[in-house]
Amino acid sequence: MKMQKVESSNIDEIGYDEENKVLRIAFKHSNSYEYSNFSKEDFEAFVASSSKGSFFYRNILKNYHATKIN
Repeated sequence: MKMQKVESSNIDEIGYDEENKVLRIAFKHSNSYEYSNFSKEDFEAFVASSSKGSFFYRNILKNYHATKIN
């Protein structure tokens, strides 16, 4: 999965596996997590959002199951 750096105080990188519909978020000073059943449209909205942290808390945190990865 190709990861891309983002402008955020809490999020370092994000990536998306379109075939498996998996979002990966690498948090600064923390761990990385994957979120399954994540649509391409939601990923594009996440990338386009002016605040990645706000988008994460509003649209991802309580709506998708997180799996911690190493």
